[in-house]
Parts: sequence; C-alpha cells; structure tokens
Amino acid sequence: MKCPRINRSLFPLKMVLFCWYGASSSLIPYMTIHMKELGITVEETAIIYTFLPVTQLVCTPLAGMIADKLGRYKDVLMISVLSSVVFATAILFVPPAPNPRMEHPDINLHCGPVVLPHVAVEKCWGGPCDVFHTDRTNPMRLLGCSVYCPGFLNSEYLPSKKLCNDTRSYCFINDDLRYPLIENNFTVQMRLHEPYPGESTCQYLVSGVIPVFDTDSPNEEDLLKSMCPISVNEAGGNCTIKCNFQQLPDDDNGTFPHINRCVRTVGNRVLTFWLYFFLRILFNIFASICLTLLDATALAMVEAHGGQYGRQRFWAILAQAVFSPVTGYLVDLLSEHRGYMDYSPAFHFYNVLAVCTAIAVWMLSVDVPPPAQNVIKNFKKLLQVPPVIALMIVVFWLGSMWGFVESFLFLYLLDLGSPTFLLGLTLTTGAIVGLPFLHESDWFVRKVGQVNLLLFALLFYFIRFFGYSYIYNPWWCIPFEAMEAFTYHLMWVAAATYGAELAPVGLLATIQGCVGGFHYGVGRGSGSFAGGTMMSQFGARLAFRVMGLASGAMLIVYGVVYYPWLRRKEREYRKHVAAEAAELELHARNALPNNIAEAGNCTGSGPQTPEQTRVDGHLANNSNHNKMDDDLRNVENNQIKS
Repeated sequence: MKCPRINRSLFPLKMVLFCWYGASSSLIPYMTIHMKELGITVEETAIIYTFLPVTQLVCTPLAGMIADKLGRYKDVLMISVLSSVVFATAILFVPPAPNPRMEHPDINLHCGPVVLPHVAVEKCWGGPCDVFHTDRTNPMRLLGCSVYCPGFLNSEYLPSKKLCNDTRSYCFINDDLRYPLIENNFTVQMRLHEPYPGESTCQYLVSGVIPVFDTDSPNEEDLLKSMCPISVNEAGGNCTIKCNFQQLPDDDNGTFPHINRCVRTVGNRVLTFWLYFFLRILFNIFASICLTLLDATALAMVEAHGGQYGRQRFWAILAQAVFSPVTGYLVDLLSEHRGYMDYSPAFHFYNVLAVCTAIAVWMLSVDVPPPAQNVIKNFKKLLQVPPVIALMIVVFWLGSMWGFVESFLFLYLLDLGSPTFLLGLTLTTGAIVGLPFLHESDWFVRKVGQVNLLLFALLFYFIRFFGYSYIYNPWWCIPFEAMEAFTYHLMWVAAATYGAELAPVGLLATIQGCVGGFHYGVGRGSGSFAGGTMMSQFGARLAFRVMGLASGAMLIVYGVVYYPWLRRKEREYRKHVAAEAAELELHARNALPNNIAEAGNCTGSGPQTPEQTRVDGHLANNSNHNKMDDDLRNVENNQIKS
C-alpha cells in the first residue's frame, strides 16, 4: 500500500486554519451566555445581533476589496487577527450591568420610652402606602436589633451584642407588652394600624406582636430566648430600640399581598450595553475579515501548490471538535471553584490561539494575483452575472437556515428535557461526522459538482428541520446533527470553490467576502430574526417545519432555474473569464524580455509567476469545462437518438 504524500508547502496553512478555528470555537459559542452573565437582557441581545450581520455584510466584502486592491492578503489578515485579540480582551473587562432585582423593602420596628411602637417600611415604589387590615396579623422575621441614644456616640445605633443584661425593656412581643423580643431569626405576627406616610417611609403603629414558635407548645428554653430583656443602661438617656424585620409570605398562598417589593439596580446599565455593543461590533468585523481572508488565502495556496481545499478545512473542523469542549470544561471547573460563572478561560484560549495564528500567517508564503486595477468597477459587473447572483441568493438562504438552527436548536432541546452535556455532544457529532467528508471533499466536488452539493444541502436542511419537529426525546437529535456533513461542511467547500471559479482574476478575496457576508452575516441574522419570531408566535415545532418548507422551496426553485437556463449562462461566463485570463497572460508575456517569454513557452521551464499560475488555472478550468460541454452534448444526442 502506497503511503499518501504530504504536501509540505501547505503545512503552514494547516497550522493557520487549526489555530484560527480553534480560537474562534473557544470563544464565539460562549459569547451569548457571557452576555447573559454580564446582565445584558434578551431584548438588548436582540438589538446587538440585529446590527452584527449588517456590519459584517458591509465590512467583509470591503476588506476583501482592499486585499485585492493591495494584493497583500497576509498584511491585512495579520492586522485583522491582532485587532480581534485587542477587542476580545476589551470585552472581557466590560463591567457587568446591574440586573434589576426584586427585593423586600427595609422594615424596622421602633420603640422606646419616648416613642410609640411603630413599624417604618421603606417606600421604594410609586403610589400610596399599602394598607394593612387590622383584623389580621402579618408574619415577620427578626433580623437584628440595635439601640439608638440621642447625644451618645454621635447619635449612632449601638450594636446589639450587650442588649440582654438587665430587666429594662422597650420592645415587647405580646398584646400586654410584657416581654421583649431580641433573638435573631425569631418569627412574630404583627398587627398594624393604618399608615401615615413620611418622606421616604410608610409608618404603621403597632397594636400587637405575637411570637411564633416551631412547635405548638414551646419549651422553657424557647420562652427564655424570646423574653431576653434589653439593656440600655450603658448608653443612658432616652434610648430607642430599632429592630430590622423581613416580611414572610402568607401561609395560605405563599404570596406577599401587603407590602410592595423594591426594584433595585446598582451600577450603570447604559454604560455596559453601549460599551459591549461597540466592542462586540468591532470584534465581529475583524473576526469576519479573518474568516474571509483565510478562505481566500487557502484557495490561493491550494491552487498554487496543487492541494485540495476540503483537506485544509479538515484541520479547521478538527480544531473546533477539540477546543470547544475543552474550553467549556475549563469554564465549568473555574466557575465551580470561584462560585460564579467565569468565562475568562474562553477569552484566554482565544487570545493565545489567535496570536499563534498571526505568527503562522507571518510564516506563510502566499502567491496571489497582482493588484486589480478596477476592483469596484469589476465588482459591480460581477454582481450583474446571473450565476453569481444565484450563488449569493442560495448562500443567503443556506445562511438563514444555519442561523436559525444555531440560534434556537439548544433552546428547543432544553424544552424537550435535554441534559446540558447533550448540547455539547451535538457540536461534537457534527464535527466528527464531517471530518471524513471534508477529507474526501475533492472527490465530492469532482463527482457530484458544486451546484449539486448546494442542492443536497437544501435537501438535508428540509429533512433535518422536519425531523426535529417530530422528535419528543432530545437524544433523537443526534442522527439529524450528523447531517451537518452535507448542510454545512460540504456545502461550504462547494460554495467557496464555486465562488473562486466564478471570480475573475484579481477578485478572489472580494467574491469570498461576499459569499461569507451573505452566509455568516445577513443570512444568519435573517434566519435568527425570522425563526425567533415564528418560535415566539407559533411555537418551536411549527417554526422548524416552516423553515424546512422554505429550504425545500429554494431547492426546487434553484434546481428548476439552474439546469434549463443558468447552466448555459455559466458556460458563457466561464468562456468570457478564460478569454480575459488569456488576454492578461498575453500582456504579461509581452511585458517580459524575449528570452524569458520564449523560455516560458517551453514545457518544463522554470517556475511560473503567480499571475501565470492563476491564468493557467483559468485556462485549464475552461478546457475541462469545454470537454464537459462536449460530453454533455454527446449524452444528450445519444438520448435523442434512442
């Protein structure tokens, strides 16, 4: 058995893809729940995710145009990677937003020789004070007491550690005011009069306080604890006892019917939202540029060194399968140790792997076409080509399907009673099943064709979504997750290589930016918005079925339009691109000295320039497509004769 030959020229590219996709899979899946930990609400999260696709759609093709215009993919890519590290680190230090908390107001019992026993309730709501019914009692739990003596110790309340020293007492726990209340966590029933409002409190005179014991017949120890006398002799003067209480729910229905609760917020929620909003947009812009330029770089290197694009993507998906669960495990481990959710391992993993990516990019030897002269003009012409328009529409549609399932599948599985580790297992399943398909993706592209692989992706989305809608056991999602081999892995290989074949000389990064922007940007955002709206209005099962029908409809439309009409347009367009490439080759050779030009025409002569490599690739593709056209015509003629 002959061992496969390792293409050493592409080994640095494998390192770049492994490090970058390991970095992104360590952080990006956890950013949504990190937002929740920061206190960003669901509504605020929706606002952020509405703007992210828009910025990605605009900035990613723009970065591709800049790279094509300068002809320096490496420099733009390295700047983008390092910029994403800066903004990821900044996101880690965004201060958490104060979540509104419903808390009980402060409730204090005041009594002494010069004041009538009364309860003061903190008024932290709008409107009048609550009215208590005098014919019923209100359960309260004592939290602690202190003594206040005017003119002593700057009129501060004294601690309650020495309150039980003699027989003097001012707070009582029964109707005839005989016994004082002092033990912490002791429960009483208070009977209160109608309120008289103050500036910041609602005050109620106390008409009776009744102790509540754990048993119907309290023992002597319980009675002694509840009757501990309160001493104010050390302070002297007319002192007042202040006891802090917490309202308890009624035994009947477990509610708090009498005292409103306070909505407390501490901190600056506006600062947290807007700071995270701008940092996240900047991070997303540079991360998206990295994704696009890595695809363009990979395609350029694969074409220059005779490799297979899918086998390079193999290392990207392998990194996702490895680093995402490892990061999740470390987050759980650190959070358990610290007592709160700490997502810093995800950011640290991202920063380290992204810096490794930048170093590996610096070591790359990338041969790209020379800078295009009229990038914007050629780009406008490109968007007028029917096969390119159809590709963008289909990629947008597939991105919508992907955005919907990535955003809401976990919520659906949790509603079905899924354990948490099953959610992570779904990601691992899709990655592991997709690895062999990626390794042999060149065979699928050659034998099946890029357009057919896109149609298969739509078909499997149709099956996958309808399958999800009919399961009741969350474990049945595993077979449908395995379909990611077609709905994502092979689909992206087909879309990227198809876009590269349709790209004229000098517009490789530009068209890859458009493909990435339509799929990962506006497509994902549209799918999340439309799917989320349907889930909230009609439920998850119906939403999955509607999205499945949308995928099936695009499958039929694209198939019906492509084979009778678009395929012919694509052949004409490829011939036009090949003719332009031949003309560029002629100009390039005329610009060389005669002896070099003649040597370039000889078989086996020295290495070609990047432009010649690119042009020869277009000519080879055109030759192959002409042969395919002849074969198709022969098959059609044979079918007609038969």
